[in-house]
Amino acid sequence: MANIYGRQIYLKTHKIIGKFDLDKEYKSNQHYQVMYSQAAQQILRSVAESFKSFKQLSKKYKLRKHDT
Repeated sequence: MANIYGRQIYLKTHKIIGKFDLDKEYKSNQHYQVMYSQAAQQILRSVAESFKSFKQLSKKYKLRKHDT
C-alpha cells in the first residue's frame, strides 16, 4: 500500500515522499494499526529509502544519457 501511495505522489507531483509523511498518512489506516509497530515502521522506512534511491539513480541516468 505504501509503495503504491508513494508512486502516486511521485507521478502527480514529482516529489519523493519521506518516512514521516508515510507514517502520518498511514497512522489511521486499520491495516497499519493491526501490525506490530516496529514492523510497520520498518516497512515504511524501507519504502521511503527505495524511493530516495530511485530518485538518485534516475538523476544519474539522466545525466549520463545527456552526456552521450
